Amino acid sequence: MRRFLRTAMPAACLVLVATCLLAMPAPHAAASERAAGFAVDDYFRLRRVTELALSADGEWLVYALDGAAPEQARDAARVHLHALQTDIATTPKALADGRDFAWIAGTGELAFLADGADGSQVHAFDPATTRTRPLTRAAAPIERFSVSADGARLAYLTRARPDPAPSLYERFRNDDAGIVVDSEALSAHDFVNPHWDITADAPAPRLWLMEREGGAVAVEVPGEVVGGLSWSPDGRRLSVVYIADAAAQPRGGRTSVGVVDAASGRFEAVAEATAPARDALGMRYEGGEWSPGGRLLLRRIRERDPWVSDSFPDWALVDPAPLPPTQRWHPGEFYPSGLRVTVASERELLVESTFAGVRSLFAVDPDGRRPADAVAGLDGSSELFRFSADRSIVAFVNQSLTRPPEIHVRTAAGVRRLTAFNAAVAARVRFGAREVRWRGSDGVEIAGWLLEPPHDDRGRAPWPLVTHVHGGPSFPFPDAFAAYFAYWPHPLEALAERGIAVFVPNYGGSHSYGMDVAARGGDLPLRDIATGVQALVDAGVADPARLGISGHSHGAYLGPLLMGRERIFRAASFAEGAASSVVMYELMNEYANREIHDAILGASLYEAPQRYLRDSPNLHFAGAATASLFEGGAYGTALFMLGFPKAARRAGMPAEFVIYPQTGHNLAAPQLQRESAERNLDWFDFWLNGREDPSPDKVARYARWRALR
Repeated sequence: MRRFLRTAMPAACLVLVATCLLAMPAPHAAASERAAGFAVDDYFRLRRVTELALSADGEWLVYALDGAAPEQARDAARVHLHALQTDIATTPKALADGRDFAWIAGTGELAFLADGADGSQVHAFDPATTRTRPLTRAAAPIERFSVSADGARLAYLTRARPDPAPSLYERFRNDDAGIVVDSEALSAHDFVNPHWDITADAPAPRLWLMEREGGAVAVEVPGEVVGGLSWSPDGRRLSVVYIADAAAQPRGGRTSVGVVDAASGRFEAVAEATAPARDALGMRYEGGEWSPGGRLLLRRIRERDPWVSDSFPDWALVDPAPLPPTQRWHPGEFYPSGLRVTVASERELLVESTFAGVRSLFAVDPDGRRPADAVAGLDGSSELFRFSADRSIVAFVNQSLTRPPEIHVRTAAGVRRLTAFNAAVAARVRFGAREVRWRGSDGVEIAGWLLEPPHDDRGRAPWPLVTHVHGGPSFPFPDAFAAYFAYWPHPLEALAERGIAVFVPNYGGSHSYGMDVAARGGDLPLRDIATGVQALVDAGVADPARLGISGHSHGAYLGPLLMGRERIFRAASFAEGAASSVVMYELMNEYANREIHDAILGASLYEAPQRYLRDSPNLHFAGAATASLFEGGAYGTALFMLGFPKAARRAGMPAEFVIYPQTGHNLAAPQLQRESAERNLDWFDFWLNGREDPSPDKVARYARWRALR
């Protein structure tokens, strides 16, 4: 979600507002007084698997959990070690603060990163003796490492601590003389985010190689290593993903792939990125995973479209030498980029990817794609697949829209659920979910998800309906539990539990549904959402008099555009969007403008200002009557949001604007997540159902909203 696009009120509109408000039912107690079901508190009881590592012999599984509520943190262990043969799980104290777990072949030990006085270092843990020993003593903190397949070698990246020089944010507030700035690189973030320089201008990492018990040797790579670190099966070569000219690409980069000979330290480029030219596309390469026979998997991304290209790379297995010009490539569709790939043979890949909104494991070969045998018979989404050395045992996480995540293990005997850490949350889920499909205005089939109120409410349709417009726009909302809450805490599941159906369209621009859907531009995404809502109204699912809409990031640009054009929504809530494409263009750095906005709209703001005015949502609010909640992060795009409440008030729309302190594009602090989730839940219940929560701490909130009404 880091990237995203984009006078007096007539008397007739005042009549429309009055009519809508008179039609609302009288306020009464919130639905929370009914039988207990999934509620806002349950988002903070939910635990997610952040890491999974299976030993080569399939006997040990280590996993890390995240997501316990602050009040539970002392009793909620984060790292667990599971002996699969005895089914005994422990929580070793030595691993409590560890991360990036990887089993070391030939030793039975578990390697991991942990912070100490010398910064992050690699350690080894013996599950039989529970002893821990350091493997590295690097002068700078280690941020990534990889152990060779035979366990004999270790590669790692160190990154020096950031320069203590003051950031632009600090200098703007503390310097006593004028500051000469680079207007090409400057953006609004330099003015509002005190941590921006740390992420934008971090020192380049350095690559090191070492024998298991020997000293480390630095390896020179012609550029900045940003990924990869994949060892060949014999442990003699290491592939790396790097950016040759990182200084010229401050917020991303055209990556290349190269190979390091472990014995000599000699580096050789295999596939080098190229910048776009007048008669040629830009080209970059990812991957570097090795086949059993010692070939490299490469993914070639031709830069046709900044939104689409990443998910439609060509792939090939190549020799670890400079690419021949006649190399044969196979077309693919993978989402997201940077996904985990296992090269099963010289012909077949096992790819953890998303297809048609379902995350799973797929077998990919030159002839196409099919679900892998490991997921046979499973529904919902599965991820974090980890294999034993002979792939006879596989561990993974499985979940669905109505089923919280749990770890599963497949052996020759079949699949069994290994954990039940979300059992209490699962027991409170009463809402239902199903896929819905409809035809866009041009006949192309579009898909999405419908969260339905509990069974005892099913006969009460048509329901009030909130349509959630996801961000990205490439992000396809998956068949997974509370999949959006970590980005911005829209309480979609709690809304469904309270009796408000939720529609999540994977509209044009969403990936994993093929190029025809991913590349839909112009007004087609807007029409996809509108026709989807109309299809639910026509089917008797949605009440046309009680429609709401929400969105985050790109969804908080596209959603307000739709709200202003269709005039069918009674209530709305948008977070971290952009009210004006003109203002956003002026406040972003020039790299982002050239790479994203110029490419999407076909010209710069200065060449075609009318296109940017047309794509500014807040210029289309006149005549709308939607009660609109706008939310932004003080370190994120709150500045870009400011035009929304101003335009809404001028149009006569009830509007409230909330800025969350110390918050970027994604709302991460638990107390603020809870505040936003409860505010959104109450907002839609108030404007769509006329209900008020009688809690004493919400009296002032409802007084403000009644005044708006």
